[in-house]
Amino acid sequence: MSPFAEIRHHVLLKWASSIDQAGKLARERLTLESLEAILRLVPDEWLETEKANADQRRAAYLEYLLHRLNAGSIFEEEAKRAHASLL
Repeated sequence: MSPFAEIRHHVLLKWASSIDQAGKLARERLTLESLEAILRLVPDEWLETEKANADQRRAAYLEYLLHRLNAGSIFEEEAKRAHASLL
């Protein structure tokens, strides 16, 4: 994944002084099990389409979220660079 360069425009960036800690906490709490539990809370009607049923869509969302979580350090580094440029 490429860094999120637009982070430099985020309205809360100037207060983002604990990016490493936030990333660590996210990886600790956003486990496979917790993400599966969250996705089970989404009503089937919100997920179903003509091309995929709710379980297929949940599986796709889970794959996407895990991919993003595993690439979190890329985004964190970009956020730290952007934050440092404000100082």
